[in-house]
Amino acid sequence: MTIAATDLQDVPVLPAATVLILRDSPELQVLMLHRHPATDFVPGAMLFPGGKVDRGDSHADWASHCLGWDRYPAEDRSLRIAAIREVFEETGLVLTADPLPTGFASGPALLELRAGVEAGTVSFRDVLAQAGLRVDLDLLVPLSRWITPPVSHKRFDTRFFLARLPAGQQPRVDGHEAVDLEWISPDEGLALERAKARNILLPTRLNLQSIHAARTWAETVALAARRSQAPVEPRVERVDGRISIVIDPKHGFGKVTEELP
Repeated sequence: MTIAATDLQDVPVLPAATVLILRDSPELQVLMLHRHPATDFVPGAMLFPGGKVDRGDSHADWASHCLGWDRYPAEDRSLRIAAIREVFEETGLVLTADPLPTGFASGPALLELRAGVEAGTVSFRDVLAQAGLRVDLDLLVPLSRWITPPVSHKRFDTRFFLARLPAGQQPRVDGHEAVDLEWISPDEGLALERAKARNILLPTRLNLQSIHAARTWAETVALAARRSQAPVEPRVERVDGRISIVIDPKHGFGKVTEELP
């Protein structure tokens, strides 16, 4: 029996983007952030950097601040720009193939710049323009798309992308939304979650599962290319007397039934 969530049916579903930053070091590792335990959204969980699309992510002025603009439709451009902006806000990484200029902000100055972009008091386009940088939309590889079921007061239509760690850059948490970061292989992340040593939510966990067979960046991209981009829309059902999240096996994760906390 499917559970009606009439009180949550009118919650807007917001477009969002999330990025799995990967490196070969020497094994394939993915960057995961430890959420602050006091945040209002999934406190204490381990997530990939990302967030919802902002109005400015679809501004036409982005055409002169990014590479690949003409290769994507408007909706895809805004999702990719949101992903790149969120990566900068949460990790300080700039997804560009170009080396960062010598005078680019670092330390406390970079944290202040990131906080300004997050608060909307500093334009990410201006940050790039002043550094002589253009972000590259082609650096993002689609992995999957997930839509939050009507069981939450925050719902998202989230695109998961892959991206390689830019050469010469290292991520840093801001201590606000994220209090720590961890480079971890997909297999190790899954094992730690099974052992209850890490709090990894279902969509994050299954995206890790979808790439766990890869051992290099190239293998990961090849796996992503074979995956369907049809939206994963978990259902809320009563299974054996318990309210559970159920995911159709057609999405390639096998039989997934997980009791709601």
